[in-house]
Amino acid sequence: MAAAYLLTGPSGPSFDTAVAMLVFLGFDVETVKPQQAYRVRETEAQRADVLGPMSRAHSLYLSYALAALADGREDAAELEQQMRAYARQSAAHLDSLKTLAAQAAHVVGRDLHKLRPAPGALLAQARAVVPKDIGFAPEPVSPHAVIRSSAPRDRYARTTTVAGLAGFNSLSRAVDMGLVVSNCDPESLRYTVTGPTANQVRFLAQMQRGTDAAALAALGITAETVAEEDRPDVPEIKVSLPTRTTTSDIKHDNEGRIVHVTQKEASEG
Repeated sequence: MAAAYLLTGPSGPSFDTAVAMLVFLGFDVETVKPQQAYRVRETEAQRADVLGPMSRAHSLYLSYALAALADGREDAAELEQQMRAYARQSAAHLDSLKTLAAQAAHVVGRDLHKLRPAPGALLAQARAVVPKDIGFAPEPVSPHAVIRSSAPRDRYARTTTVAGLAGFNSLSRAVDMGLVVSNCDPESLRYTVTGPTANQVRFLAQMQRGTDAAALAALGITAETVAEEDRPDVPEIKVSLPTRTTTSDIKHDNEGRIVHVTQKEASEG
């Protein structure tokens, strides 16, 4: 089983929704090519709660559909029907998983929630939440070295909370900008983004289809605040040297010319 899946397809609202769905279900989603390809991995937290991702999918589908209706989108009715169809598909997967897990629990005498899926099992189930016209398949093994690196979350000064339908539809842009998306709440389509403050401002500007100045105003900060929060932490180095004294012993000849000098240095304290 591949270590990751690739989500590929034509860019557009449907593709952005698929990215947001996978993030909300707890998968680690990384941009390969903005708005066209994303790498999706399972997380340890998901594997620790085998029934969690697909259970959350149900409330997420309905929350998204209801939010679309409340937002007055023209395609809301069609969207609700589509979401309910996806929910039925994932429900079938969930029921099968529950039955299999219950049987295994009975055989081995272990608690249901302690059963862990095989690597890649949750990714395979996630196919149910991805529209059929969008590619979602195991990523081929690259013959080249693959290097991934990320900065620790606690090094950033700011975390921004986003909620609502517009924020949900823009979530993939946050991923594209290298922001860490977490604390997803399906009931309110709420999530948090962490990362460089400048990137958070750019993300909010895109989400609101406004300017950086408008995003700064929404955050209640200034450009100077952004520069201060994103300034690298440079450790302060203090050098403390002891006081030194120099004693010179000068010898002269009979005509008063200096013929020899001896200097001695000593530290005080």
